[in-house]
Amino acid sequence: MIYDSLEELREEVSKIYSEGTILDEQQLRNTLIDKLVYTAVLSEDEALRKEARSFVRNIAKSFGAISSSIHNVYLAVGDGKIPRDFSVPAIN
Repeated sequence: MIYDSLEELREEVSKIYSEGTILDEQQLRNTLIDKLVYTAVLSEDEALRKEARSFVRNIAKSFGAISSSIHNVYLAVGDGKIPRDFSVPAIN
């Protein structure tokens, strides 16, 4: 379940996802996302891993899931720039 080449990955993705639009959500959920994740994590080819990760992020954006971090908030608290009188719920 890992892509063997960039061409194979791009060809399969283009049938299901194109320029920010999900063309076939069922296929995305049933096969594509798993194969992208496996490739992103387990492929020995750095270019394939990078491309798969990029598609995963872009597909997530299409569903409204935006990657972000509050790292700078923690730095500001540590530097005393903002008070420590609040908490932040964590979703990991």
